[in-house]
Amino acid sequence: MSVMENRITIQANKEKIGVLLAYIGEKIPNLKLRKLIKLVFLIDERSVKEKGYPLTWLDYYAWEKGPVAREIFDIKNDGGLFSQFIDVNKNEEDGKYIITPNSLFDIEKGMMKFSQNQIDLVDAVLRENGEADADSLTEITHKENTAFC
Repeated sequence: MSVMENRITIQANKEKIGVLLAYIGEKIPNLKLRKLIKLVFLIDERSVKEKGYPLTWLDYYAWEKGPVAREIFDIKNDGGLFSQFIDVNKNEEDGKYIITPNSLFDIEKGMMKFSQNQIDLVDAVLRENGEADADSLTEITHKENTAFC
């Protein structure tokens, strides 16, 4: 996919991705950026395996600690493209970024963009992986038979 095609895809899915990020941030307290990156990947991977297509249509790149969608990584810059949906604060103690839903955003209303099957898929991934730390999720995303490897 070209850079231009990727930008069009992101703009078309920006609201849905933003809602997803806020939803994950609501469901998982003290959500750090690296863990969010892994969870979004695992949601897309599950969607590809079950439905044949990703939920977000983000492009993933192979980085040292696993697949990364740049648009999600870039939220450390005041929420990036998704600032109307999430707040990102840098923890002064460890320097890690904490993601929470934007208090002005109505997550319940936003989730109407998703089908019940999509919500069930997201909830299943969060139930299975939500309590894991980022290092454990990194191990999962490095397995040989992941959807994007």
